[in-house]
Amino acid sequence: MIRTATIDGEELTFKAKENLLYGDPTTRFEDMIARVSVNLEKRTDSELINDGRYLPDPAFREHALYQYLARNGADALPVIRQAIFEDTDTDLRINLLWALEWLHAEECKAIGVQLLQTRDLRVQEWARVFAWEMGWTNEDFRRAREFKHHEGRTFDQTIYLHITCNIFIKLGPSPDMWGHLLMSPQMLKKVFGQALACNNMETRETDIVEPEDVTMTLKGVSKPTSVKLLGDGSDLKFEYAGDTVSVSVPTAKRTKMVDVIRIDL
Repeated sequence: MIRTATIDGEELTFKAKENLLYGDPTTRFEDMIARVSVNLEKRTDSELINDGRYLPDPAFREHALYQYLARNGADALPVIRQAIFEDTDTDLRINLLWALEWLHAEECKAIGVQLLQTRDLRVQEWARVFAWEMGWTNEDFRRAREFKHHEGRTFDQTIYLHITCNIFIKLGPSPDMWGHLLMSPQMLKKVFGQALACNNMETRETDIVEPEDVTMTLKGVSKPTSVKLLGDGSDLKFEYAGDTVSVSVPTAKRTKMVDVIRIDL
């Protein structure tokens, strides 16, 4: 469970905590700091449900649903179930399946097993993995497929990662005031870029897709006083209309790392 000043109960636990070796004295930082942190998500349950259903951006829908699930645990399952079966975004549906692994509720099994027959093949593949991993089915998630073997070559994979992130922010000069933000996988991607894992250590930093010009859009804000690229401290061009700011990041300023932009309002 995410233990903060506004979340209690025993419905929600992170699986990684359950898998610690018996007698392991290690306490993770997030488990300690969460006990004294304040949840910075201030939307009501009704607002989170509405945003999770109707916001146009799937990352924001997913993020709202994650907040609702973290706050309500198994009681959130009717809303989460509806999103898993009715939302049109494949990644949102997969990431909510990931979240079901946190819960100890019989309905999670019913949802996972039902998705074994869904028409969205990516969701179906993940449902097969989760159902096998959680013991919801005896059917092995691996399927026999034709393949071609190249003598002397090894399998080089780059994996698209689905990561949930707990961010703890120091709220004052002393170490006894902390805020907590839970970021869903698509929201983490929107802020920091898509996380990938590659097992080829020799080329993963060089054989990559070349950067390109990008434009970042942020809605619902006042006109910025300045926009800077933190990597080199340079000013970035931006346009502002209504309540929306659009920031241009040219290829020449991009790096192989996550490029962070600072917007002063």
